[in-house]
Amino acid sequence: MIRHCAGLVVVILAVVAAGIYMTAKNAFELGNAPVSFSAIAAAVVTFFWLTPGSRASAADTSVDEGLQRRAIASAILILYLILVGTFAFWRQDQTMAEESKLLPDLCTAAGILPKLN
Repeated sequence: MIRHCAGLVVVILAVVAAGIYMTAKNAFELGNAPVSFSAIAAAVVTFFWLTPGSRASAADTSVDEGLQRRAIASAILILYLILVGTFAFWRQDQTMAEESKLLPDLCTAAGILPKLN
């Protein structure tokens, strides 16, 4: 289990670091798009990493609702933490219009998460 989570942390850090690096370099004139994409990509990776894999028999197509809820909650939490961390260390002279629209909605979603479990 620890190796499974450690692998997830390494992948998330790599995706976010690549997004921040591409935004800082701005070699392709993309602006803040790499940071936005990396945050969403990290959430998608988290969801599918924590979603249970395929079953041994094809006849068993049931899904454990508890694991699905945990995967959804983890993906939202990872996205929220990445955006908050990005805002905490971002320079004031650069605007992040896309992320500033997402943050209040994610704050609301993060407030709802404890009620789901």
